[in-house]
Amino acid sequence: MKANFDCLEGKVKVQLPGDRVGESTWIHPDAEVFQGARIDGPALIGAGAKVRAGAWVNGPAVVGAYTTVDTGVKISNSIVWDHSYIGLNSRLRGAVVCRSVTVKNGCLLEEGAVIGSDVTIGSGSTVNANVRIWPNKEVEPGAVVHESIIWAGSWKRGLFSSYGLNGLINIEITPEFASRLGAAIGALTPKGTEIAFSRDYTRSARMIGRALMSGIISAGSNVIDLSVLPAPVCRYWARHNHVSAVHVQTSPVDPRAGDVRIFDDHGLDVDKRSERKLEGLFFREDIRRVSHYEMGRITRRDQQTDRYMEDMLAKLDLEGVRGAAFKVVIDYNNGAAAMVLPQILRELNCTVIPLNAAPAEIVMEQDDPTFQAHLQEMGVITSAVKAKLGVFIDTPGERCFIVDETGALLDHDAAFAVLARLALTVKPGMVLGPASSSLAFSMIADELRGRFVPTKITPGAVLRAAQHAEAVLASDGGGGYCWPDFAISFDAIFTIARVLEMLAHTGTSLSALRSKIPSVTHRVAVAFCPWEVKGRVMRTMMERHLKDRVDLTDGVKVFVDGGWVLVAPDPDRPEYYVIASTTDAAVTNRLVDEYAALVRSVVAEAAPQAEAVVET
Repeated sequence: MKANFDCLEGKVKVQLPGDRVGESTWIHPDAEVFQGARIDGPALIGAGAKVRAGAWVNGPAVVGAYTTVDTGVKISNSIVWDHSYIGLNSRLRGAVVCRSVTVKNGCLLEEGAVIGSDVTIGSGSTVNANVRIWPNKEVEPGAVVHESIIWAGSWKRGLFSSYGLNGLINIEITPEFASRLGAAIGALTPKGTEIAFSRDYTRSARMIGRALMSGIISAGSNVIDLSVLPAPVCRYWARHNHVSAVHVQTSPVDPRAGDVRIFDDHGLDVDKRSERKLEGLFFREDIRRVSHYEMGRITRRDQQTDRYMEDMLAKLDLEGVRGAAFKVVIDYNNGAAAMVLPQILRELNCTVIPLNAAPAEIVMEQDDPTFQAHLQEMGVITSAVKAKLGVFIDTPGERCFIVDETGALLDHDAAFAVLARLALTVKPGMVLGPASSSLAFSMIADELRGRFVPTKITPGAVLRAAQHAEAVLASDGGGGYCWPDFAISFDAIFTIARVLEMLAHTGTSLSALRSKIPSVTHRVAVAFCPWEVKGRVMRTMMERHLKDRVDLTDGVKVFVDGGWVLVAPDPDRPEYYVIASTTDAAVTNRLVDEYAALVRSVVAEAAPQAEAVVET
């Protein structure tokens, strides 16, 4: 480190690979320093490196070639080698980061820390001073590493999170990764099996998709290329053609990241058993490579939305909706839903004020305040034009934000409650949602002679539970709504059509329905818990409530007078959720504080050094 700093400070006469800018900063001509980034020399920014807006490189510091320093990062007195990534709002203080390292969002690397090549530091982690992490290791999210990691194994927890397979484009999900993943997907099935593929409009999805398809055909499976489709249409196609499918999309919450969605021949996310089998093939590289004459073929099929639209219109009371002649505001967010929804709304005789309807690639990140301001602006438009409702659709076409006729934005809990009341008013039955959903849903269902059934918290589990014959609506609590009488998928396109149909039938409004949501309190807290202590927390909860009424759908939910408290493990992070929902705010706060303290006490008793646990 001292040798690098001596070169930067002119104590050693060397030719630095960059153009001198100012007194002591060298920036390579091929580097990209965004407007709003701050470079305080002495510093060197290598070829192809990117220092994004809001980042601060505080010298002496070196940023190697093709390394990305993301927004909000501060690098002080540190050296970052080539081809690494430093995630949002991370801090490096006197650290050395070697080649091809991924430091995810919100990490802290203290003075003297050395991170070996091909290491992944999970989001929110801290590497304490003078800690060394040898190459090819992975530190779990939220860990505090206080001892060097030398001999621990290099296996990863898995490819899949509870929300599917996702990662940063060209950092975690690369063409090489995608080709190998495609070969593993192809090897899951017999030679000659057909696998459908679809994607969104973005260049990154096209790149990853082509690499995936090359891997699939190398394993002897055939690919049906459906090209650009909304994700719910891909699920629908897979279910009705009894063909497994892969859908690639840029993440709707972060344009730097991508999602690879794998659906079975029922249009559902592949089950855990198939995920584990796929991970085994991928990590062991136990991949089937066929001879040249056995390779699969790619067959292109365009315009695969017709049956989806025909079946949707057949499910709706067209005359009832047409007679209402609703006016609606739709923000397509430049997504693939614009391929389908305009034709549906024309058939429903709706006057549409479209926003961002042209399919386009969104490349700039958007922080939450900016996004919320955009939604508020849509609310103003909805109110000004006197529309019946406004809807913002995410780019895959699965989830949506709803605005009522007054221009008020409904948060996801309120929107789910409004739709649950509408659905049960039209047809009594079963509403499904995550076990963490508030007490209000049970109260609404009881009032309307229906039933609210809690499911596991992950979206895939909600969809599998939605296959029940009595289900009329299911939601993941995050803007995804499934209408089982049409399809087992989160579908913003059908949600809009079904909401319009139900409003026409009932003659009510979203604001009137919102005013009828029961008044309850709902609070969520998060408590750190190492992976190996999670089982002990569950046992402690069970032993404490052996004679009490509990629900074990996901975690341990304990029923109390006027509500409940839920202690549930996060499937992807070393954390527990403590959630309470009652009719009394003081009781809710007391329950959350009490059970969060219980989790912390179990962690402290089981692992005094819990904050240092790492998973490798």
